[in-house]
Amino acid sequence: MIGFGAVLFGTLFLVPIYLQVIQGLTPFQSSLRTFFYGCGAFILALLFKRLAHRYALRNIFLLTCALIAIGLFALAWEISPLPWGATPIAMFFFGLSLSLTKAPLNVATQRAFPPKEHGQLSAMNESSWSLGGALGVAIIGTILLASLAGGIDERALDDPALSAQSKAITRKYLDAGVPFIPETRVRTVLTNEGLPPDQIDRLVTHYERSANLALLLAIVGSSVITMITVGFVTRLPKKDPEYEATEVSALANDV
Repeated sequence: MIGFGAVLFGTLFLVPIYLQVIQGLTPFQSSLRTFFYGCGAFILALLFKRLAHRYALRNIFLLTCALIAIGLFALAWEISPLPWGATPIAMFFFGLSLSLTKAPLNVATQRAFPPKEHGQLSAMNESSWSLGGALGVAIIGTILLASLAGGIDERALDDPALSAQSKAITRKYLDAGVPFIPETRVRTVLTNEGLPPDQIDRLVTHYERSANLALLLAIVGSSVITMITVGFVTRLPKKDPEYEATEVSALANDV
C-alpha cells in the first residue's frame, strides 16, 4: 500500500507542475486534463466487484502495476520533445490504478481478519496510503529539484558561449536554490539582472531542457518505486484460500 501510494501521489504531484509550469496552462485548463483521473477511478470502482470474484488479489495488484507503468510511459512520452497530448491518457490509467489499489486492500482486510477488527485495520490501510503518498511526494520532489539544479549547473556553467556575468548570475541562483518556475518568469528575472537578449535566450534554453530532463528523471524514480512494489506483489499467494473456501461453501449450499 505504501508503494502504490508513493507512486500515485508522487506522480500526480508532477502533473500539475508540468501542465502549469512547462506548458503554461491555467489551473482550469490543467484541471480539464486531470479530470480523466476521476473518470478512470469511477469506472473501475464500478467494475471491481466482478474482478474481485474472478481473480486473485495478487493478479489484481500486478494489473495495477501494469496500469501505472502505462500511465508513466504516456506521461514521459508527452514530456519528451514530441508532445502529443498524452496527459489525459496517463491520468485515466492512474485513475484505474487508484481503484485497483484501495479496493483490493479493503477486500484483503475483510477476508483475513474477523469483522470486529475491520474498522481498526481499515484505518491502518488509510494511514499506510497517506504515509506512502507523503514519501512519494518527498522522494519525487527531491529528484525533480535536484535534477533541475544539476542540469542547469552542467549545461549553463560549461557553456563557452555564456559570458562570465551570465555564469556568475547563474551560480548565484543555483546557490540560493533553483525553483521550478515558468520560462517567462525565468526570462523576467534574467532581464532584471541586466543581461543582454542573446545571453538570456541561451540561459532560458538551458533551463527548459533541464526542466524537461528533471521531469523525466522524476518519472524514472516513480518507475523504480513501481518495480520495487512489483517485487513485493509477486510474493503474494497466487490463489486466495479465503475466497476459494467461500466459493466452495456457496456451491455446496446450491447443491
